[in-house]
Amino acid sequence: MSTLVLKAYGATDVGRQRTSNEDCFFCDPERGIFVVIDGLGGYAAGEVAARLACDFVSRGLAQTEGTATERLRVAITEANNAIYQHGQANSEQRGMACVLTAALIEDGQVTVGHVGDTRLYEVRRDGIRKITRDHSPVGLREDIGDLSEFEAMNHPRRSEILRDLGSERHSPNDEHFIDIYQFDWAEDSALLLCSDGLTDLAPKGAIHQILIDHAGDPEKGVQTLVELANEMGGVDNVTVLIVEGPAFRQPLPKEPAEQFAAPEPPEKAAAAPPDRAPRLLRSRVAFFAYGWLVGCLLSVAPLVLVYQVLNHRLPDAATEQAVIRSPQTLHVSPDGADAFRTISAALDAAQPGDVVAVAPGVYREAVRLKDSVAVVGPASGAAVLRADGLGANDSAVVAAYGVRDARLAGFKIEGLPGDAQPAVGIHLRDAAVEVVDVEVSGARLAGVLIEGASEAVLRANLIVDNPGSGVYVRGVEARPRLVQNVISRNGAAREAPGVLIEGEARPVLRRNVITGNAAEGIRLANADEAASAQFRQQNFFLVNGEGNAGRSIQF
Repeated sequence: MSTLVLKAYGATDVGRQRTSNEDCFFCDPERGIFVVIDGLGGYAAGEVAARLACDFVSRGLAQTEGTATERLRVAITEANNAIYQHGQANSEQRGMACVLTAALIEDGQVTVGHVGDTRLYEVRRDGIRKITRDHSPVGLREDIGDLSEFEAMNHPRRSEILRDLGSERHSPNDEHFIDIYQFDWAEDSALLLCSDGLTDLAPKGAIHQILIDHAGDPEKGVQTLVELANEMGGVDNVTVLIVEGPAFRQPLPKEPAEQFAAPEPPEKAAAAPPDRAPRLLRSRVAFFAYGWLVGCLLSVAPLVLVYQVLNHRLPDAATEQAVIRSPQTLHVSPDGADAFRTISAALDAAQPGDVVAVAPGVYREAVRLKDSVAVVGPASGAAVLRADGLGANDSAVVAAYGVRDARLAGFKIEGLPGDAQPAVGIHLRDAAVEVVDVEVSGARLAGVLIEGASEAVLRANLIVDNPGSGVYVRGVEARPRLVQNVISRNGAAREAPGVLIEGEARPVLRRNVITGNAAEGIRLANADEAASAQFRQQNFFLVNGEGNAGRSIQF
């Protein structure tokens, strides 16, 4: 039972683009129990799952037997199994699930139980820090610094999750199910529990400033944060719960003796808006939103300029008198609404410097990249390359043989069971190709095969659920760079590693998340201890307690 004086308020809102609300929350300041739950969009009966979880967790945490950690584990597990059983008994609701964050405040300590991508923040007047870690590929990369907050918020796959309540049975102490966090409660602090309907749209600096502006009035703080999410688009249900200590509303002294210390450096709070804003900025919420967007645009503009300079060749002295062809954009859509129905047809027509822009849809074909041509899918990853369109002589969905200066970005490559399962998702041989923001799954030999004199760059890709290795590198002259990729759950059919390196290949691997694979994280045929140590230091093999079935590195 909490002996502290807590002031709390919560609210949930359907948002501006959903017709139903699958979020819910529970708030009991007297007992120190606070829960935020998000039914999974796109799944059956997410609202039912969320309400079942709310009922079981709130009742379970109200019990007084056991430690806070034990009560959280038992309550969340009982909720999980109740959701699973309900789904199994009702075929129309089978597969329903949810995610949650629950906090208990008692005896001067906060104990948090967490599954999924709802969040809990600890807030002080001079800083804010995220306590929970998102169980999602994008969230993992944001937590380890591979993605900035801005990049994570705008990533097309930010809604994918790795853990939930309801998809399978669990026991209270199962590994890789419930994360528990504990820290001391300070009377001058506050807690923010929220669903991703807020954090996918609102930057942390603006959230902190709103909490400070309305310190002492959590109801107004909650209402303002919900308004902020809706002004930023309101694409999802949004739930916000604020818990304040009695001293949180007190202003900082002019010369504080000690600043807020957090494990992660807190972002600078957004500047308070002026008392009299122009009419365009219709509220303080709009001020934060527009100010943040302007800042992001200003920071991105120089990068865009550099990109344009680097990606457009200037004529040299020998050709400056000639007529120079301007690069073209060739549009592809499967319904024939654009000039080309297939990516292959557009590539046949493309010339160096051109961009093949691919509309959302499913493309059943083998794609062969071409010198100095970029093939770009939509930012949402909604362009899908399916392996059931391969010919008898095609072993890879995408291939680049002897190709230079090409680019592939924004696709999902799917291998299907049976005869439609390709040997390789992407095959690069003697190629200098950049592969960015591509998801590869379902390849029986390797998600990505790199061989020969290849200087490929794989950056920010999701290489998961391939029966073979995630990435297979071989050949004396293979020198690819793998940076900021998630390589997970590969090798199940062949007991293969996440990354397999053979021969004298010398790839560079930096800041990749390599976890959950059926064998080692990285297997090297020829390497010394120094090379192994470098791979170990520059990549991440254990995330949220989850590693690989084998050792991190084997050579």
